[in-house]
Amino acid sequence: MSLPELIDKIDSLLSGGANDSVVRSQLVVLREQSEALEQRLSTLETNPQSDALAKECDRLRALLSEAHETIERLRYDVSQSKQSHGDRPDLEHRILLFLTQHSRADERGLSQELGAALELIRFHLQELEKDELIYGSHFYTGKPSEWRLGQEGRRYLNERNLLG
Repeated sequence: MSLPELIDKIDSLLSGGANDSVVRSQLVVLREQSEALEQRLSTLETNPQSDALAKECDRLRALLSEAHETIERLRYDVSQSKQSHGDRPDLEHRILLFLTQHSRADERGLSQELGAALELIRFHLQELEKDELIYGSHFYTGKPSEWRLGQEGRRYLNERNLLG
């Protein structure tokens, strides 16, 4: 039963009472408010702006879904790339190869021999050490650190046929 029908029913039930005029005047106001609300709801439901917003929402959901798919595809591509290549930057290869030919080296010597900036050499030495491909002897007496090729470094070069 709609709200106006319910109000009409209440009106008919109260029609026999003494305070009918007060109740009826309040019911009239209530009926008008109810009709206004129903009309507003009807307008909102058929409002082209609501349709436009719904379409825009659907479009944005589709774009978001597409973005998620792209992210997942790129993550997969990156993981495949890491698995298939697993290679290190060229400078790290050159450091490892240099250490196969020399029993040890310091940062300045590597920088000069390989023609790379000292800070860049330091960065890659730390990366190689972190992955246990090389190890360093660090002196806290002012003497520069010495770097040596580790067993994992030999394994890495051997697996890529870069030794001898």
